[in-house]
Amino acid sequence: MEVFKIINIQRIFLKFLSYSFLKKFFITYFMVWCGFFIMLLISKIIYSIPSIFAKKTISAASSITTAKFRTVETVVSTTTKAVSSHKLPSYFEYSLTYFINNFSACLVIMFSFIALSYIYKKEINKGTASPQEYLNMLILFYIVIVLNPLTAIVGHSIDLKNILVLLPHGLFEFMGFSLSIVLGITIGLYILNPFKSIDNEEDMNNDSVNDINNNINNINNDNINNNDNNISINSKNSKVLKFIPPFLLIVFSVGLAALLEPIDWLTYNYSENNGLFIGNVMITVYKNIIIYIIHSILSVI
Repeated sequence: MEVFKIINIQRIFLKFLSYSFLKKFFITYFMVWCGFFIMLLISKIIYSIPSIFAKKTISAASSITTAKFRTVETVVSTTTKAVSSHKLPSYFEYSLTYFINNFSACLVIMFSFIALSYIYKKEINKGTASPQEYLNMLILFYIVIVLNPLTAIVGHSIDLKNILVLLPHGLFEFMGFSLSIVLGITIGLYILNPFKSIDNEEDMNNDSVNDINNNINNINNDNINNNDNNISINSKNSKVLKFIPPFLLIVFSVGLAALLEPIDWLTYNYSENNGLFIGNVMITVYKNIIIYIIHSILSVI
């Protein structure tokens, strides 16, 4: 982890941690998209290498995510048949599959940061780990999850000119992932503020101890809903309640992405089979969907 110290990532990350929940989310959202495109390009470059090993590596990594989706799809299909005499339309089965698949990923992301804090809380209390080690591991977790290699590798077979197919559902899917990351970090640092003893860490002596602790305390005292001035930030219950809106937003964003993803892939297959430009087809499809929704709402009113 010495590389983090050399390139000054620790100080940058501490500054990042001191930001408001909303600012951390926007930064993470941008980084998730950057990480996705970086890994997508890397996977395409590796796959283009005339090497059987390189192609097998990418294919094996891609098959892991595909196998997970197929497993969830089978469970959803079997369950819906068991609980209902009427088979769900394929669209809703696929949407439910995408929702379970992506929402479970969001939960894993969130709880990985929470579990990290619990583990290091015990280790720091026992004196077997230091705040410096926790910070390094937090940075490592963040980088790996933001890069999101498996999701990008799955898309290695998509031509870059058809990358637009990822945008409608990707906007909301990555929103859910980003919220999961930030919420996991926020809850983790609410559980554990390991930087109380930072003054014992010689490696961090270039920063003011008070400034670092103030930055970390801002995380625990951060009012996620800045307009809610009636709730005391010193109340433990109020802090826990502040985690609920971001969690519900995760459910909403992943749910909306799940509704859009089958449409996006159907549009992609149609444009590929008919030799049409994906952008034009998507504009037509979503324009008609919006018009249909507006007409449906107006007819009810």
